[in-house]
Amino acid sequence: MSTRTHKPRNSSPSRPQVLAVDDAEGIRTYLKNLLGLRGYDVLLAEDGAEALQLLGQGAAPQVILLDVMMPGMDGLETLEKIKEQRPQIPVIMLSVVGKAQTIVEAMNLGAADYLNKPFEEEELELAIQNVLEHESLKDENQELRERLRVHEEQDLESYLWASEKMIRLKELIEQVADADVTVLIHGESGSGKEVVARTVHELSTRSTGSSPSTLELTLHEQRCTDTMSGEIFPFTAVVGVDGRSFEGCAHEGF
Repeated sequence: MSTRTHKPRNSSPSRPQVLAVDDAEGIRTYLKNLLGLRGYDVLLAEDGAEALQLLGQGAAPQVILLDVMMPGMDGLETLEKIKEQRPQIPVIMLSVVGKAQTIVEAMNLGAADYLNKPFEEEELELAIQNVLEHESLKDENQELRERLRVHEEQDLESYLWASEKMIRLKELIEQVADADVTVLIHGESGSGKEVVARTVHELSTRSTGSSPSTLELTLHEQRCTDTMSGEIFPFTAVVGVDGRSFEGCAHEGF
């Protein structure tokens, strides 16, 4: 009897979703009833192809329970394809075969855990809880890293623009940022041209676009001098990292 589903439902915020993949209908029914009573929302798939179809249609389980021994596409092949399609979803392998080689191969392919059938109810629930807690810690760690990065950037930004000269430079940048002109940033290597360029970009009306690359910001001193004398490219505005500005030339798209 087929349990194929073509419209995967999303789990509720309070009920983690588990996708159980097993070719045995009795095992699928057992897992659905057991995990449903333990507070999980359960999706079922009778083989690897259906599991991949559900994921392709937008199913977003927090954990996948995947049988190793299935006809056609076996569990290891399905695991490999799941990790190609949705690598962030942890997969717990289930199998009556407890061969060390199979276990090692599954773990090398990205399995989060491996349980031998038959397993105790508490053993399965503990494995799922451990995986969910691990994923939660990973998410918290990533969030903390991002907060730290933003905090460090904000502190650096405050420190960077604190001096009197940098305040004057910031005022100059604000004057040219919204103007529809080309800005040439001139200064020695390591003097902060990229910081100035990024600030010009962030304060401009084009801030939603991509910021200038380091290559675009690096200009040889001689080229800058030639440019200013009109020998290579005329330009609209030059901002020097020492706070000076040069205006008066005209060029579109330098």
